[in-house]
Amino acid sequence: MIDRIQDSEGNTIFNSEQRTCDDCEKLSFDSVNVPKISDNFYQAFSKESAYQMTSMLEGVVKRGTGKRLKDLNLDIAGKTGTTNKNTDTWFVGFTSKLVIGVYVGMDEPAPLGKHETGAKTALPVFKEFVKKAIKKKDARPFKVADNITMMVVDPLTGKKSSFASKKTIIEVFKKNKTYTEKDKNIDINNRFKNDNILRFY
Repeated sequence: MIDRIQDSEGNTIFNSEQRTCDDCEKLSFDSVNVPKISDNFYQAFSKESAYQMTSMLEGVVKRGTGKRLKDLNLDIAGKTGTTNKNTDTWFVGFTSKLVIGVYVGMDEPAPLGKHETGAKTALPVFKEFVKKAIKKKDARPFKVADNITMMVVDPLTGKKSSFASKKTIIEVFKKNKTYTEKDKNIDINNRFKNDNILRFY
């Protein structure tokens, strides 16, 4: 979370950058070779989990509190936020290339108003910035991780959709964690009771 710490003179006290540049001493300014930086950062969670989270945050824009962004017709994911008593609001969103955070609040904490939420205050600022700063070519679809499968599900039950399903959504699953017919005895509507959440996410 902390990139670096420097004192008032610009001297670096701490730097989280521990990567090395492979064979950089062999490169010269007139070389056509590009420096290669080794990636030795600790991977906190899998690419599959990261894509599932991205997909959930895309859902916020498609059918949740961020749906006012749908008319931009861009691949965007994000999340609104509102603290108690509507004191602080924000919207943090991202494309495949850019992350943007908008915060709305007072220097001296005070409620913004009864109906002032992240969707009403911060999201419009985000939207106006995106209109001016991001073109379609800069918001490419998010890359799907390996070992991911897409499934059409009924949002009310969480089960695979059937002909009786009135509404459907596409959900992202890890291939080794999908719901199967042998799980019929699971109470799908009580995920906490059955520790079911792992079966879906």
